[in-house]
Amino acid sequence: MPHLWMEYSDNLESHVDVDALLDDVHREVAADGVFPLAGLRTRAVPVRRYRIADAHPDNVFVHFVLRTLPGRDPEVKKASTDRLFAAILARFKPLSDRLPIAVSMHVEEASPDLGYRLSTYRQHMAARADGARPA
Repeated sequence: MPHLWMEYSDNLESHVDVDALLDDVHREVAADGVFPLAGLRTRAVPVRRYRIADAHPDNVFVHFVLRTLPGRDPEVKKASTDRLFAAILARFKPLSDRLPIAVSMHVEEASPDLGYRLSTYRQHMAARADGARPA
């Protein structure tokens, strides 16, 4: 963890390079150093059917959900997520001056007892760094 979902109205794609935005947000979380890179998952989920506010077709939404595991100092996590949301808002400021848009983020803490996973990313990342393939 963390896992970050960027859910957005698909009309955003006519205003923003979503892949570049996804790269920017992924790098922002990784660069902060609070969360392990091997646990970071960032995805963009377009929503094709939606109604926003007065249902005007120009209305745009982007909602981020950052899910983390417990164990980090609350002040460190708060500072990290404050920085992330500030970076997100900076990215959307030019759009907000000309488009009806809502940008939001919610931070959730997952229960470690109710999460199940298999991940070999760390081994593969280490092998790639050494120029080898994992055994």
